[in-house]
Amino acid sequence: MQNLYLNSLQIHSSTQDLGFVINNNYQGFDNPVGRTPNYDKPGEHGNVVSNWLWSARTLQIPGRVSGATISEYNLNRRTLQNALRIIKAANGVSQPILMSFTTDDGLQLQANVYGQDGQQPVQFMEKSPNHANFILSLFAPDYRFYSQSQQSATIGLPVGGGVTLPVILPVTFPAATGGQQTVTNAGDENTPFVLTFYGPLTSPFITNLTTGESFNVNLTLNTGDVLVIDMAKKSMVLNGVSNALSNFVLSNIWMQLISGDNLIKLGSGLSSDTGYALLKFNSAYLGI
Repeated sequence: MQNLYLNSLQIHSSTQDLGFVINNNYQGFDNPVGRTPNYDKPGEHGNVVSNWLWSARTLQIPGRVSGATISEYNLNRRTLQNALRIIKAANGVSQPILMSFTTDDGLQLQANVYGQDGQQPVQFMEKSPNHANFILSLFAPDYRFYSQSQQSATIGLPVGGGVTLPVILPVTFPAATGGQQTVTNAGDENTPFVLTFYGPLTSPFITNLTTGESFNVNLTLNTGDVLVIDMAKKSMVLNGVSNALSNFVLSNIWMQLISGDNLIKLGSGLSSDTGYALLKFNSAYLGI
């Protein structure tokens, strides 16, 4: 690991002494733990086969905090504790800590983490008056590591080809354009995305032609209307204020981009519509 940050605090660097250092025997950065499956037992009542799914991710990160003087050591120790404190939003909900890091091969990743339930987020073991070992116990509700760089793709409606009559022969007919675009998830795990429809669009929909999945909206967007659909949070918000889940079509799938290329198509109910769609996502990784 080349570096590691907790929000804005850098606690590991492979090139300089920060007063903090992470040891190599950290745990939880490879494949996450799978949820316990149930298997069918023939002849017994009430047993079903469940899907094997990935669970949340727990992280154990050992390290060392030090200072050239006792005062500097204590300052660094308090700084580390402060970075892991519980911060609540105005509605009283605790906010996650953004853990970002760079792998040994230069991959820049991040995850939202909290202190692990039932444990102190950081435990210190004093070794001398000016240094101590520590263990960070962190919990990531989403098992994926995401790229620190957000990607976006704008998809317009298809524009027909052809020419306006009368014409002078011979003539070349321009091909239809737009309507679909290849979107690439550079990671090795499916990733959710935020989809924004900009009006005018009539009952807009997108289809992942690579997987066959679709997402339809039973709503007419006028010029200036903006509908934001968060596939991870399963929310639909119209013009920044209105809950639009009543326009959710029951046959929809809350979509994710698979690893690699995804051919995404935009459609609308009227050929005269001129709106477009915007996809925003971060490539996702199962482990490092």
